[in-house]
Amino acid sequence: MTSGERIIRSLRGQKELENQLAFGFARQKPGRPYLLDCEEGGVRLRLEVEDFDRLGVLLTDMQFELQGLDSDGDRFDGHIEALSRGTRHLGIGLRLIERDDNAMQAVLRTIPTREAASRYFEMILLGDLSVTLRHFTLHKKTRQRTPTSANMSMEAFVQLVDGLFGVFNRSS
Repeated sequence: MTSGERIIRSLRGQKELENQLAFGFARQKPGRPYLLDCEEGGVRLRLEVEDFDRLGVLLTDMQFELQGLDSDGDRFDGHIEALSRGTRHLGIGLRLIERDDNAMQAVLRTIPTREAASRYFEMILLGDLSVTLRHFTLHKKTRQRTPTSANMSMEAFVQLVDGLFGVFNRSS
């Protein structure tokens, strides 16, 4: 079973609890959004999902973090390259937008859609130990950028999680 499949199994467990609560079988507040915090092979994942079903996921926030390592400039370069190549599951790959070698930070983004409200993914690499992925909507009239949930197919979500775990597992 892949990392992404294990994440889906955990989310389904949370949804099952929510269903039990809805029918009065359990007494606890439902947990929305779905939050998951897990560690696998020295990589910690924090995930926030607004909702999901058997076809897709409404992804709100995803954070990967390498545990127990010191920062390494060579790994930083490798992560930028691997993240820009290995995230095709977002519909289009990420491109490097900004890089600060002194602070070891990089910002990668997908190409925004061309609608009244542009949508895009943004990934922030802090050092070589942490990555945060978020989805944004930029409203053209107001030029205001707001974080929004991204609707992803279940297959693309599992491939994204597996790909990001792969980038970090090769680094540890």
